[in-house]
This record gives sequence, structure tokens and C-alpha cells, in this order.
Amino acid sequence: MKIQNVSKKFVLLFSVSGLFVLGLYGCFQKSEKIRQGAIVVLNGTSSTGKSSISNILKNQYSFEIIELDEYVPNEMANWLEKQVLEKEDEKIIKIPREDVRNEIARYFEEPGYFKRKFGLSIEKYGEPDEAEAIKAAEVKMISDAKKFSSEGKNVVVDTCFAQDFGSYDYFFTSLENLNSKFILVYVPLNILAQRINMRNQKAEKDNKPYEKAYMLSTLEQFVDIYKAQQNSDEIIIDTLSIEDFYTACELAKKEYPFTEETYKGFVTKLESRLGFDNKEVKSVKITPRLFYDLVVKNIDKDDIEKCVKQINELL
Repeated sequence: MKIQNVSKKFVLLFSVSGLFVLGLYGCFQKSEKIRQGAIVVLNGTSSTGKSSISNILKNQYSFEIIELDEYVPNEMANWLEKQVLEKEDEKIIKIPREDVRNEIARYFEEPGYFKRKFGLSIEKYGEPDEAEAIKAAEVKMISDAKKFSSEGKNVVVDTCFAQDFGSYDYFFTSLENLNSKFILVYVPLNILAQRINMRNQKAEKDNKPYEKAYMLSTLEQFVDIYKAQQNSDEIIIDTLSIEDFYTACELAKKEYPFTEETYKGFVTKLESRLGFDNKEVKSVKITPRLFYDLVVKNIDKDDIEKCVKQINELL
């Protein structure tokens, strides 16, 4: 009887100990839960160096990269494949994705290229809606960013928010409960003009038309992202002179076949948005239109590393 009692006590003790061990194991499992990766969202106009910052974060700190400039052409390729499928009696084409930016650019800019590849005339399909392609790309970008973060991977999202598209609000609300940081990369308008010129010369030399940038779209992006300071509590990023503003407008005019009337309307609209509609104003202090966790300036050749350091310190 005594032995039996001891046996029962042992079994009971073993059972309780087993539960205790299992409990500890469960605690350890919870403590080993994958750390949520950081999501760094870089915003800025074309030619601010976002790609260079992203590549350093990837090469030195193992960040994954998500680029708007890759996702949008991919959505355009999806659209074009669907158009062919629907209008060519279910004919199927497959657009290469490894160099999709170059492929899409050549389809719509190089006469006869699409026909040589697929035996079809691209004119009959029209052109994809860029705004729709951007929206579809942003949905996929956010989904992929969340996936990387859930796997414990840090990810940098290289994008350009155009306020009219509501992109910022969409990203902000989609990522607000995650480990996300919104960072603005700033470059003065006159420096942007210089970089666009250099970038386009290189694109022509390398025969990569998709690498080209345009002052017209960059200027519109600039006005979407920045405004003249109105309140004393708004952060001042820089001072923009009216001379640099009008120089940028003239460069944009060379890229697009404006009539005198449409050009005047274009400039008037931008003047109003930046505070130059008052002809007595010779310069304005500019500030972001939206909220950012950090603003970095990439002006000189050594600033890239400084930008990356500031981002890492923020994280």
C-alpha cells in the first residue's frame, strides 16, 4: 500500500512537473516569436538618391527593397498581357519580368519593337492608365512590405507620394500599427535639375530609356511634396528662390510641347501652390506638406552615408 501511495505521488509529481515544463516551454516559445522587421518608407522626388540609399541599406544592413519604379511597370505588363488575351482570341503573350522597366518603355517608345517580339500592333491596345497602375502597384507593395516585416526582415520602400493620388494616406493607414517609419529625402530644386541632366545623359549612353527622368514630372512632384511655410511650428527644410523656380519651369517647358497659354496656366498653378503668386515674393521657406518621422538632405556626394546613418539611428 505504501509503495502504491508513493507511486501515485510520484506520478502526480511527474504530471505536475511535466505541466510546469510544458508551461516553461510555452513561455520560451512566446519569447522566441519572430521580431517584427522595420518598414522604412522613403519618399522624395525623382533623382533624390532614394535608390542609392536603398542599395546601401540592402548591401550593408540586409534590407529587402521594394521599388515603385519596378512595381508599376510590372502592373503595366499585367495589363498589356490581359489586353492581348481579351482582344486577340485568347492569344497569350508573356512579357519578361527580369527587365520589365526596359521592356515596357521600349514597347511604347520604340516603333515596331512590340510587333517584332509578338507579331502584334501595340497601337490597338491604347496605353495603360498610369494612375490605376500606381494604385495596383501600391497595394502589392504594402502587401509585400507586411510579409517581409512579419518574417522579421527589415524592408525599405522606395516610392514617391503624389498627394493628389492619396498615396501617403493609403500607406500611412495601412502601416500605422506596424514598425514603420516615414522618411523624406530632400534635394534642392536647382540640384535636381543638374542631376536630371546627368542622369539622362547616362541613360542615353547606356541605351536605357526607362532610366530617364523629366523636369516636368519632378517639378510637379516637388510641388506635391513641399509648400511655403505658413505657421511658425512647421519645420523649415530650405529656402527656394524664385529664380530657381522659374529655371525649373523653363526646363520643363523644353520637355513638353506646351502652347503659350497652357504653359502660362501650368506656371500659374505652381506659383500659387508654392506661394509665388505674390509677385513681391522673391523666395519662400519650404516645408513638407505631410508628416514624416525624419527628413534627410542628400545634397553633396558625402550625404548618402549620412542619410543612411540617420535612418539607422532612428530605427
